[in-house]
Amino acid sequence: MEYEAVKYVEGFVENIIFRNEDNGYTVFDITYNGEEVTCVGVLSYISAGEFIAAQGEFVKHPVYYMQFKIKSYEFRTPDDAKSVKRYLSSGAIKGIGEKMAGTIDEEVKRIIDECYLKARTLIQEYHPVLEKCAQLLLEKEKITRSEFEALFADSEVEG
Repeated sequence: MEYEAVKYVEGFVENIIFRNEDNGYTVFDITYNGEEVTCVGVLSYISAGEFIAAQGEFVKHPVYYMQFKIKSYEFRTPDDAKSVKRYLSSGAIKGIGEKMAGTIDEEVKRIIDECYLKARTLIQEYHPVLEKCAQLLLEKEKITRSEFEALFADSEVEG
């Protein structure tokens, strides 16, 4: 890793190595770009499983070698399916473990699949009307509600 060039890291808190409860100074590990990174800084609160995005720089500790010294940070909720499941099963949310995270993941997938099929069916069913609508929007840039409703009234599709 090009330590001097890195000014931003993000990842799941894997392990809290040290935490001073009096001043918030914390040493913890994250995985960033496939590498374990030790981060240090004063944080109001942190626990294993949290997803953190931090700005700062790498400093060389005389004993522990390279550490990412945090200047500013924010906790984020993960935004892809694999990360969400990992976050939910990490224990970061009380009462949700690996089994419940799997159940949530399956239910979310079911809802998304159901909505996708419904949207696809509607698009196929109303495709001629949507084409007319797109053409009218290209011509006028915006249309009124009555113009939009007229497109459906004029179509052969019943809806």
